[in-house]
Amino acid sequence: MAIEMSTSYRAAVRTGLPHATIVVDHFQVVQLANKMLSTVRRRATPPHAADEDGPPTPGGGPDTDCCATART
Repeated sequence: MAIEMSTSYRAAVRTGLPHATIVVDHFQVVQLANKMLSTVRRRATPPHAADEDGPPTPGGGPDTDCCATART
């Protein structure tokens, strides 16, 4: 029987169907893994201070022009 990841669901199935094989719905597993990954990512990534001019540029700074050609 496929169930959600909840101890109350598992207990109810075990009571009503003691010989049933219990599996967890894969959506629930993926959802939990994504939540945990996001939690770790937020802890591991330092907060970003916004520049006065807006979002950061691809080159790294406000004076960097990522598409500029070499000046001669």
